[in-house]
Amino acid sequence: MVKTLSRRSGPPDADRSKRATIFSVAESAGVSITTVSHVLNYPDRHKYSATVEKKVLAACRRLAYRPNVLARSLAKRTTPAVGLLCDSLDDHNITRAVNRAVELAANNGLHVVISTKPSEIPWANLLEEGRVGWIISIVESMINQSRELMNSRLLERIISVTPGPVVDALPVACRIWWDERRNGRLIADHLAELGHREIAVLAGSFADPECGCWRLQEVYRRANELGLAPRWIVNAEEDKTDIPASGQRMMQETLERFPDVTAVVCRQDYHAIGAYRALIRAGKHIPDNMALVGNMDLQRMLYLDPPLTSVASPIVEGVEKAMEIVLQTREGTAMAMENLDLSEYIRLVVRGSTVRTNL
Repeated sequence: MVKTLSRRSGPPDADRSKRATIFSVAESAGVSITTVSHVLNYPDRHKYSATVEKKVLAACRRLAYRPNVLARSLAKRTTPAVGLLCDSLDDHNITRAVNRAVELAANNGLHVVISTKPSEIPWANLLEEGRVGWIISIVESMINQSRELMNSRLLERIISVTPGPVVDALPVACRIWWDERRNGRLIADHLAELGHREIAVLAGSFADPECGCWRLQEVYRRANELGLAPRWIVNAEEDKTDIPASGQRMMQETLERFPDVTAVVCRQDYHAIGAYRALIRAGKHIPDNMALVGNMDLQRMLYLDPPLTSVASPIVEGVEKAMEIVLQTREGTAMAMENLDLSEYIRLVVRGSTVRTNL
């Protein structure tokens, strides 16, 4: 006999396709988010009536809501924490930046709340109640993932650390940014100095040079200016979970269609991994037959043979500047909230994948 096992069904009106949040509880109970937070976090000393409390608890049961443990622990802190929004901790550079923020905070008696899913934490409550003093967003698009952070009053407590130029910029308290067009200029100038005359840009899913990827746009523009005859190579079906495979496919296409290309610029370092594989399988030597340049300067690229030339962005320096603002304002020091341009910190890290020995 075969038994069919199924999950225990939840309440009939619960939305099983999406985890319940404090927002949905507040909407279901007909109260504010602050009310829900106080009822759940301070059951013995909140100011609301028994009727309101019952409505909130009933909504929690109805929606199968489970409070965010991190948010509840923050609600009981007396020292303001620093919120840190980041896209992923898989990126070595973001991890370095996060570690630096944690180090600086710890040295000054502050806690850091790290979130890769901003919508799961009630930032409005934490800011209003003084449990979080500032939020640092690594890459400005992270702010858009939380509808409550888009409130203009809350944006005044956000410091954005992001590549640019920033289009449709949000009115944050301070923007610390760097111009990624400098990446492209550094790369094109480097390849021209090495004597290359025809290059390819492995652009991933970006369809054309006006794609919106600033560093690739500038590589293409500057390469044309220098007479490098740039070729734009696209993989429209790129699998975001397997970027190296996309790099391999685009590199193979480059070898087949443009045999005179002697240097390749990869949109990011992960594409270069696949490009290396395609070149090795084709019997090409790096950099004698083909030079390669990446973007991101990930530490693991040092283990490629030869190591990858890449462009390093000032994300760590940006987070350091953001923490400096947090610490100075906490101490009551007056500080002008002006946007900071860190473009001068962008640097090309030249390694064996572009050292010209024979063209």
